[in-house]
Amino acid sequence: MITEAALRARLGPAEVMRAQLDRLANISTLTNVRLGVVPWSAELPRVPLHGFAVFDGERVVVETYTRLLQDLGTGSTRTPGRCSS
Repeated sequence: MITEAALRARLGPAEVMRAQLDRLANISTLTNVRLGVVPWSAELPRVPLHGFAVFDGERVVVETYTRLLQDLGTGSTRTPGRCSS
């Protein structure tokens, strides 16, 4: 599930954005993947309370309602108060 806003945000050069959209389109054809897009016009019943960010091949951050989990490329999971920068 991804919002239309996330798909339209220009966070890099056009060729990078095209490559990311192409990747999503290819992944959406897999039998074990369902890709949904929430349109701009959709009224959300509540604010999403979680999300994730993939910064590069070394760092992923997952934010949930009660935890912040980080994989720093070591496979480790850390919780708030124990994360190092």
